[in-house]
Amino acid sequence: SFGLLVAAIYQLGVRNKSGWYLALIGGAVGCLVSGATHYVRHATIDYLLGSLMGLSIVIMMLIPLFKKRLLEEFSE
Repeated sequence: SFGLLVAAIYQLGVRNKSGWYLALIGGAVGCLVSGATHYVRHATIDYLLGSLMGLSIVIMMLIPLFKKRLLEEFSE
């Protein structure tokens, strides 16, 4: 998940659509893995917070305004 999100930052920086997909997949993987770990080991809320952060990335990537701002070139 971390590697996908780091690659997504670079790809989104150069306005590649693959960065959007990497961020979406990385957020989903983070949400799924952290959620499953929290279910197994629920002594602390660390994994729950990780799951919520992954979910927030997925939600932001699915909002059309964010996608437009991340992928389109700036016009002056």
